[in-house]
Amino acid sequence: MLDQYEEIIEVKDTVSEVFDTRKGEYNQVVPEFNEFEKQVTGGKIKSEEGIPKLKEYRGIHREINAELDSVTTELSQSFD
Repeated sequence: MLDQYEEIIEVKDTVSEVFDTRKGEYNQVVPEFNEFEKQVTGGKIKSEEGIPKLKEYRGIHREINAELDSVTTELSQSFD
């Protein structure tokens, strides 16, 4: 039982670390994206210029989602 408890604590620490890291990144990227979106919709950035940046934001979003999915799975398995 002690081994299971230690394993749960390890998972909790990992989840907490991932959350803190990703939350910081998310809090930085979202305002950047919102500003980018304003510039695009305002016509300050043309499609040719904006597509690479949009792909970059899409990649960051996918990466965060994938990591959150793996953390959710790991957490769920630890409770099983």
